[in-house]
Amino acid sequence: MNQKDLKNKVYQTLFDKISKVDFKKDIQVLNDVYKADSDSLLYDLTHINYDTQDYKQQLIQVISKYTTKEELISLKIYQDCMHIISTTDQKVAFSYATSLEKIYTDSENKYHITYDFHKLNEELSYIKDDLVKTKEEDVYFNIKKCARAVAEKYNLYKNNERWTTFLQTSLDIIKHKESCLLYTSDAADEE
Repeated sequence: MNQKDLKNKVYQTLFDKISKVDFKKDIQVLNDVYKADSDSLLYDLTHINYDTQDYKQQLIQVISKYTTKEELISLKIYQDCMHIISTTDQKVAFSYATSLEKIYTDSENKYHITYDFHKLNEELSYIKDDLVKTKEEDVYFNIKKCARAVAEKYNLYKNNERWTTFLQTSLDIIKHKESCLLYTSDAADEE
């Protein structure tokens, strides 16, 4: 098994698509067949204690030795988007959208793939301050829509491991408007 396939198995385990028990068995079988070198991903995976609560943290630490920063950030973005897609709880979706916005702002606006989440979080803050007519349900719908689009792009770029291209992709799923300024000027006109 090549390293790319092995990394994919790790990711599937992190996303609970492969059970911990099955992954552990697969690693044992692979180790028996290939007799892993001490400086390999397979070797490091055999030395994880899968019986502890933090085995996923251990998996992330191991996989980070064999990946780029961009790949790990892309994985985090994908993971957050999958949480948004699978939840029916608005607050949970908003929390993950905030996490995605943080990736955008922490990157000094380099990771354009998360730009829509940044704008949607701005819109949520305007709603909380009663500066726009938009409803939270509309933002929730748009967050879900963006998460699906980002996950789709991730799967497209994952095959060729084009992480930098993925992170710099501008989706512009949502047509953002400067609604805060428009609403405040409309409100002033009505008075």
